[in-house]
Amino acid sequence: MIDSSVFYSAVSQLDQSVRDLMELTREEELPEVTNGVRRYYAEDGKCPFQVSRQFDRPDEYLQALLDMIRVQYEPHPMGTMMLNSNVTANLWQVIEEGDIGFGYLSMVSEDKPSFTDFWQTEITDYANKCGYRLQDARLMFVVVTAGMSNYALPLLAEVNDVLDSGLTIKEAVKALAEGIAGEAGSGKEVHAGFCLDEAMGERLRVSVWLIE
Repeated sequence: MIDSSVFYSAVSQLDQSVRDLMELTREEELPEVTNGVRRYYAEDGKCPFQVSRQFDRPDEYLQALLDMIRVQYEPHPMGTMMLNSNVTANLWQVIEEGDIGFGYLSMVSEDKPSFTDFWQTEITDYANKCGYRLQDARLMFVVVTAGMSNYALPLLAEVNDVLDSGLTIKEAVKALAEGIAGEAGSGKEVHAGFCLDEAMGERLRVSVWLIE
């Protein structure tokens, strides 16, 4: 059994953290009044659905957010020197103080995809339509979600090859040394992680966060 008040507090903190992140990264501010109709009172805050409506592609934003959370806690990671279980650590190593630009996207492939083709054609083209230049991002988090038939080392190798997201032995040792010393290193521009979801079948879902 768990303490109900502690449970409530934990859920409330989770809700507030998600709300704060969404407000921070919103693409537009929902006005309190539209055409004479009051939408909300600032002192009371917005309803959650109103928070999500501040994005051009709210469904996509939420899917990307869920995948970033999932990759952090994925119970079956293919490795521990990737984005898996290292989301906040990778942010700390790369992001410097000051303003940043934020972008997001999430796409699902057709059956039996090649990650290479999916990334280099569909994802890149879609990113351009959204106003993002993937090659110009200072930092990019990429989460690849696959079913059991694709969730294997060949997928990891292909993703790392296409995105140049893998760590060499030298880079891994350097990252560990910086962490022990409490120093913020330059990091890599692209970090990839992987999630297992049987519902994907033979498809891939790729979610991206971009920091510009």
